[in-house]
Amino acid sequence: MLEWTLAILILLGAFFTLVGSIGLFKLPDFYMRLHGPTKASTLGVGAILVASAIHFSLKTDGVSLHEILVTLFLFITAPVSAHLMAKAAIHIKVKQVDRTRQLENKLTEVEPRKPQIWVDADACPVVIKEILYRAATRSETHTTFIANHSLRLPPSPFLKFQQVQSGFDVADNEIVERLQKGDLVITADIPLAAEAIEKGALALNPRGELYTTDTISARLTMRNFMETMRSSGEHMGGPATFNQRDRQAFGNQLDKWLQKAKR
Repeated sequence: MLEWTLAILILLGAFFTLVGSIGLFKLPDFYMRLHGPTKASTLGVGAILVASAIHFSLKTDGVSLHEILVTLFLFITAPVSAHLMAKAAIHIKVKQVDRTRQLENKLTEVEPRKPQIWVDADACPVVIKEILYRAATRSETHTTFIANHSLRLPPSPFLKFQQVQSGFDVADNEIVERLQKGDLVITADIPLAAEAIEKGALALNPRGELYTTDTISARLTMRNFMETMRSSGEHMGGPATFNQRDRQAFGNQLDKWLQKAKR
């Protein structure tokens, strides 16, 4: 009976390894091909290692601990590695075939995702954060604050904070990666606003200026011009002090967007 059990495990392992290898070779895009080596290294190699562990545990005086540990290591690391590779592929926009998106499209048709708000929280004024806290809870709009420093949010199922590592554009890249068409990005960073608009979202400056496809090109050109002037030694001065008019303009634009998002 033991020999039959070991033989079945070895055959199963060989079968999944073969299927995974064929999938790696034949499947049409990167995301589908990820399934091949994952199945081969977990179900395939895992079954063979289990058979080996059973065999040598019974043939020797003790449990074959090292083979059990290797099996656990494979079952933990293979799915995690596949997830990280898939996330990296999405970030660098690796091409997909139409079939990869079919399930996602069907789910979207059944339950459309509501527009969300993404906040570049590092440079966002406290008063604007407070407006967003109240507006998100009142309108039941999921709002995510992303920053490289800690931030305490009031308790609400519609407020979420994500801390990212310090570094140039790390928070910006995280926002761009996660936002979707129709979302709203709160930022004073013109390049981030341009990337958001390119993905079909809108961007709102904390001072109340709404960036759109019609205005972002001019704002980006002006920003680049100002950067060139500063790098040449010209003193252009800093932004004006944040005031009540800015706060009111932001609140008005946010209310308009929330009304449209409900439709």
